[in-house]
Parts: sequence; structure tokens; C-alpha cells
Amino acid sequence: MTDKAIRLKLTSHAADRVLLALFAEAPWHAKASVQDEIDHLSPLGITVSLKRNRPKRTDAQNAFYWLCIGILAKSVGMTPNEAHEAVLCEYHGSTEVKIGSRVHHVPNGRSRDLPIDAMGELIETMYRVGAFCGVTLPSPEMVE
Repeated sequence: MTDKAIRLKLTSHAADRVLLALFAEAPWHAKASVQDEIDHLSPLGITVSLKRNRPKRTDAQNAFYWLCIGILAKSVGMTPNEAHEAVLCEYHGSTEVKIGSRVHHVPNGRSRDLPIDAMGELIETMYRVGAFCGVTLPSPEMVE
């Protein structure tokens, strides 16, 4: 396997600074300086966004979560979606929204893009909600 160099010809001095900041041997905590360089591109009509690529939750985590949500929901007389919303409110916090004379709690976040570790925390939150309601949920080992 041979090494191949890629040569880029950039016309913008700001673009040069962005590339230097991105490819420098700086740790990721230097992201603020990278953002400063990216901000210099804004007057040129160029938008760049950076985010760390984090692995999403696994299918096994998702299946286990929804299995347990179904058990929790049935035990407390809710639909699975209602139980899911309650767990999300506990995990992310919630905002009160008044609709007519009723007050609803809306979660401050969703679960669809949670990475593996955060999904584990959501599952732990589900266990706490279940325990508070007097519902014993299965462990992952019991389901396997």
C-alpha cells in the first residue's frame, strides 16, 4: 500500500486556517479554536459544522427498552407510548404545557439519537420509574 498525498488549492485564507486547525495535532478539546476559524468563513457565505461521531444505540438496547416499556405500561394502565413519554420526562426533564384547562408534561429531549452510553442511562431511568411504581422489570440476562 502506497501513501498518496492529496493537494488542495484553496482561494480563501480563512479556509486555509480552518484546514490547519482541523488537521493540527491538537486534542479534541481544542474544538473552540476550530470553531473560531470556522466562524471566519461566515462572511464568505460558507457554513461548516462539526460534531463528534458517536455510535447510536444498538438494536438489542432498543428491543430490550421497548419490551420493558410494554411491561411497565401494562402494569400501570398506560399505553407504551405514554410510559415512554414518562420515562423521557424523568430522564431529560420536562416542560409544563397548558392545553385548555389541562397541564401536560412534555419531555425536553427525545431518545431517537441517543448514543450507546446514554441509552444505557435511559434504561436505568426506566428501572427507577418502574421501581417507583412498584413494577419489577426483567434484567437483560433474563431476556436473553
